[in-house]
Amino acid sequence: MKRTISAYTTVRSAMEMDYPFRESINSMLQFADEVVVLDSTDRVDGDGTTEALEQMAKDDPRIHHEQVVLDWKAPNHGSLDGQAKAMSRAKCSGDFLWQFDTDEIMHETHAPMVQELIAKIDWSQTQLVALPVVEFWGHTGKVRI
Repeated sequence: MKRTISAYTTVRSAMEMDYPFRESINSMLQFADEVVVLDSTDRVDGDGTTEALEQMAKDDPRIHHEQVVLDWKAPNHGSLDGQAKAMSRAKCSGDFLWQFDTDEIMHETHAPMVQELIAKIDWSQTQLVALPVVEFWGHTGKVRI
């Protein structure tokens, strides 16, 4: 039996911040059965992110674009990132959930390994899998693993 994978992410003013959100979503589509994108971009003063996401969702039915209003100017706005991720995760319908930030991608040679990994794990003994990540921060000399 094939297990379904839901990938999910959050986005806010990604075009203004020059985040590679399209590349990130396309990366998730390499292995996921659906991609849930929770968009908290301000619709009034938007930067085009919402419209780009709406078009991506029209072009690929596996993309589920959800628009929400979050007050990023509130004093406790730091907690909104976690809340947004939880809201995005709650929209997923897959057997397995995979979270990406909109500045993250998976190399195309690694995407097929996701289904293989899911098939190999004894899920009666495992509820969470954390995989190694290589992050490039700030400048070319800073890498976090």
